[in-house]
Amino acid sequence: MPYAKENEGLGAAYHNCMLRLHQHEWGLLCDYDMMFLPSDYMRQLEEVIMANPEYDCFTVMTNRISKLRPQAMQLAKVLPFDNHNIPEHYTEALKIQRDKRLNVLGITNKCEEGIPATMGGVAILIKRTAWDIINSTTEPAPLWTFKKHLTIDGKIHKRLKTHGLKLGLMQGVYVYHRYRHDGIVHVK
Repeated sequence: MPYAKENEGLGAAYHNCMLRLHQHEWGLLCDYDMMFLPSDYMRQLEEVIMANPEYDCFTVMTNRISKLRPQAMQLAKVLPFDNHNIPEHYTEALKIQRDKRLNVLGITNKCEEGIPATMGGVAILIKRTAWDIINSTTEPAPLWTFKKHLTIDGKIHKRLKTHGLKLGLMQGVYVYHRYRHDGIVHVK
C-alpha cells in the first residue's frame, strides 16, 4: 500500500509503488480509509482484468466519495451517506458482487473541465504500462511531483483520457470508504 511521507505527496508514493512492478503487472492504489469487504476480492479483481483486457485502469463502486461530488458515478447509493454499519455494507457488497461481478462501465470520457465527474481515487487498479505512459516526459509535470492528496485521482483520469487509455468502473466491486467520518479533513 502506498505511503506518502510528510515531505512527499501521494503522487510520489504511488510512483514508488508502481516502479516495483514489472511491465505486465497491475498495481492497486488504495486510500488509507477504505476496505474491500468480500473475502475473494483479489480473485474478483483478477477476473475483471482477464474479462476486460481492453482496459488500462479500473476504479470501484463505493459508499461515499465527497459531498462536493454528490452525483459521482462511483456512488452505489445503496445505504445512506452517513451509515458506517460494516455488516450492512458487507451485505450490500456481496449483493453487488453477485449481481455485477465482472461488469465494467467505460468512464474514460466522463471527465470534462469544470464538471466534478473524474473518478474518485478510493481504489485505482492500473497497469504498469499505463502508469508509465501517463508519467511520460510529454506531460508538463510527472504525477510524482504533485504534493496534494486530493487531486491526484482527477489528474490520473484526465491523463488516461489524454493518452487514449481506457478507464473502467468495476460495477461489481464495492468498497467501504470511511471518508471524513469524523468531520475532520486529514489530508490536503
